[in-house]
Amino acid sequence: YLITIFFTIGLLCSFAIDRRINIIIRIILLIIYLFILIFTIYYHYKSMMISNINDNDEYLPDSNENSKNYCNKCKKNRPNRSHHCKICGVCILKMDHHCPWIANCVGEKNEREFIYFLFGSTLGTLYVFLLTIKYFYSEFIKGNGANNKYNYYNNDFHETIKEMILCMKQGTCALSFVVGLFLILLTTNYIMKNIKYDITSIEMLIFRNFKDCPYYNDNLKDNFLKRIRPIPFFNNCLYELDDLKDEPKYKN
Repeated sequence: YLITIFFTIGLLCSFAIDRRINIIIRIILLIIYLFILIFTIYYHYKSMMISNINDNDEYLPDSNENSKNYCNKCKKNRPNRSHHCKICGVCILKMDHHCPWIANCVGEKNEREFIYFLFGSTLGTLYVFLLTIKYFYSEFIKGNGANNKYNYYNNDFHETIKEMILCMKQGTCALSFVVGLFLILLTTNYIMKNIKYDITSIEMLIFRNFKDCPYYNDNLKDNFLKRIRPIPFFNNCLYELDDLKDEPKYKN
């Protein structure tokens, strides 16, 4: 969140006060930034607050120490594709990893929110980079910034503020590029492996050859719609129709 505040201030110090750009265009682009920001914060909050703990103990088989699904740490059986998280202290269904960014495990219940959080963060950082790159180029590469005339031994308050704003502009552009590039690689890797084959990172470590995993499925389209659910309402309607097809027909 500190990085987000830094990006927002840097954007306001450069793009938002640039009178060379039409004010309507500035307002529209800033509204888009605010939309991306709210989108990212919303899904970051949801991915943090959604619990992956399985509360439906009634659906689990009776605890048996000889069972292959028995967890010695939880002292009870666990569903298939579950893994014990040392940090959370519980077994997580389809656990991928414990993410420090959300202080929570990425699992069956919050994977969609986590992907949307990554997508929003990636889009936001690249958006900030594109809006501030011209100021980075003109003030750092060309050297037209305030630092050329800045004297550290003879300055006043206004010159100090100008120097701080200049550093904020350059830092915003450079940091947004680095963070955005990292998030692109992270998101692409996650989607092209975890989503494409419908397996978790832990299952990838267990099965070096993805095809040996019993849950392996290389249908990217179905996996994407099932796990990411880009149109939740539409997907829910499809699932309900599939359930209705399987229900027996009763006579009047």
